[in-house]
Amino acid sequence: MKLFIPVEQRAEAVAMLRTVQGRLEICSDYLGSWIQERQHPRSHIIYAEHWNSDKAMYGHIRSSLYRRVLAVIDFSSRAPEISFYFVTQTKGMELIEAVRSEAQNPVQDD
Repeated sequence: MKLFIPVEQRAEAVAMLRTVQGRLEICSDYLGSWIQERQHPRSHIIYAEHWNSDKAMYGHIRSSLYRRVLAVIDFSSRAPEISFYFVTQTKGMELIEAVRSEAQNPVQDD
């Protein structure tokens, strides 16, 4: 999510998001999150969470802890930009090996 927090509330907003991050560390399906402050093109905070499953993410959104995230959203001086990305397929080292193998053994067109 991209949040447009006024300067006078920014430190409080970041502190609230960091407490959410800290509390999430004990959740088994929580894979991580990050907070990034940006100045251009317009001053904003980016907050993102990464979950192992849709079910775990939905549970988090329903939780009392998520009220802190909602409170930070309320600090936004304009409508926040919120996006949820759902991955339907994940690949690991096998993708790197396959692509590198293709590059070393290109298919010849006749």
